[in-house]
Amino acid sequence: MTLLEPSAAMGDGLRLRAEELSQVEGPFDAITCLWNVLGHVFPASARVEVLRQCGRLLGPRGRLFIDLNHRYNVAHYGLLRTIPRLLKDLVHPSETNGDVVVRWDVCSTVGHVFTDREFVWMCEAAGLRIQKRFVVDYETGQVRGLSCLGNLLYVAGVRPG
Repeated sequence: MTLLEPSAAMGDGLRLRAEELSQVEGPFDAITCLWNVLGHVFPASARVEVLRQCGRLLGPRGRLFIDLNHRYNVAHYGLLRTIPRLLKDLVHPSETNGDVVVRWDVCSTVGHVFTDREFVWMCEAAGLRIQKRFVVDYETGQVRGLSCLGNLLYVAGVRPG
């Protein structure tokens, strides 16, 4: 098992960011990229490169497990935030439409929230094949049938050939 974590305070492991995966050697049977880690990689081209590097590191039967905050998650963001996001994507598509600022009482950060279509395109560009998609309600842990009711969890592998 190899852990990557750029923060020394977060525990043991390689002190690397996802953008530095080229420094890691594989193969791995499984790679997990959870809690919207990919949403903290900028710009969009760097996200594709992170996915490409994950594919490079996977063994022939290896799998990437990755979850993303879903831009159209009505259950979490509500209609008043989700509908303008959807309209903006329809009228003015841009790779930065999902860029958001998140504020807590003690700090703020910048992140990216994704659409399914966006992630499918990124996987194709990176040479990955999505094998399964789940929609997960982070509040309850339940798997949902409609994508607007949760965040997106994917299982992907390297595209054959």
